[in-house]
Amino acid sequence: MRRYILIGTGGFGGAILRFLMKRMEGLHIFNQLHLNTMIINMTGCFVLAVFLRLVLDKWEIDTDWRLGIATGFLGAFTTFSTLCRETVSLMLAGRLYIALLYMLLSVAIGLIAVILGDMAGKKVVRIVELR
Repeated sequence: MRRYILIGTGGFGGAILRFLMKRMEGLHIFNQLHLNTMIINMTGCFVLAVFLRLVLDKWEIDTDWRLGIATGFLGAFTTFSTLCRETVSLMLAGRLYIALLYMLLSVAIGLIAVILGDMAGKKVVRIVELR
C-alpha cells in the first residue's frame, strides 16, 4: 500500500509542477513548436537519467521511494500524451512540416537529455567515490 501512496503523491507533485511550468509565459516564445512541453519533457528526461544512474550505481533507495520519484513524480511531470496531442493539433491545422519537426526535435532532444543526464550521473558517482 505504501508503494501506491508514494507513486500517487509523486504523481500529484509532478503533475502540479508540469501544470505550473506549462503556464509560464516565457516558455511560449515559439508557440507553434510548443516549446514549453519540449522543455518540460527534456528536463524530465535529464533528471530521470541522473536519478536512475545515482540510484543504480551509488544510492541505496527503497524501491517504493524510487517508484514514487521515477514513476510517480517524473512520470507525471513529463507528458507523452501532451506531446502527441500537440502534434495532432498541428497536423489538423495543416502544419504538417511543423508537426514533423516538433516530433523529431522532441524525440532527439529527449534522447540527448537522457545521454547527458546519464553522463552527469556517472560524473557525480565518480566525484562521490573520490571523497
